[in-house]
Amino acid sequence: METTGQNSDSNAFSVTLYVSNQPGVLNRLALVFSRRGWNIDSLSVSPDRQGRFSRCSIAARGDSTTFTTIVAQLNKLVDVLYAHGHQIDTVVSRELALMKLGCPPPERGQIAELLGDRLFREIDSCEKTVTLEVVGTRDEINEVYDLLSGDLELLEIVRTGGISLVLGDGYT
Repeated sequence: METTGQNSDSNAFSVTLYVSNQPGVLNRLALVFSRRGWNIDSLSVSPDRQGRFSRCSIAARGDSTTFTTIVAQLNKLVDVLYAHGHQIDTVVSRELALMKLGCPPPERGQIAELLGDRLFREIDSCEKTVTLEVVGTRDEINEVYDLLSGDLELLEIVRTGGISLVLGDGYT
């Protein structure tokens, strides 16, 4: 399993933000990207323990000059305590996916064979379906999706946005 950044795409970036946990903050963050013509590829937000602030991870693609401008503009927003930008190959990033398969018990052995050493576990099952939790990079989740939808009946999939931390002893 990959333990470094998710890919070496020089046009892929990650932004980590610490923001006030208030209504409208996410909208203002998204507007900074949309004004520059950037699409957000992945977004994940979670509150801190006290619930006053939230940590956001945003993945996007574009040119480095515009990315630098976006990070600077994010840092100017009142509700943003800090925004740090990173090239995607300088962070470790993971996603979580829940996948429900139409898979009667006799076919369930096929799942482990298909997924091999990928990080997954069965979290629910009944007579007709099985639900898996799969963790990995965006590319790994896409590979699992392709494997399972090709050989088994993939009924539903829900994915989180990617979450990221800077590699090594740097601070995110």
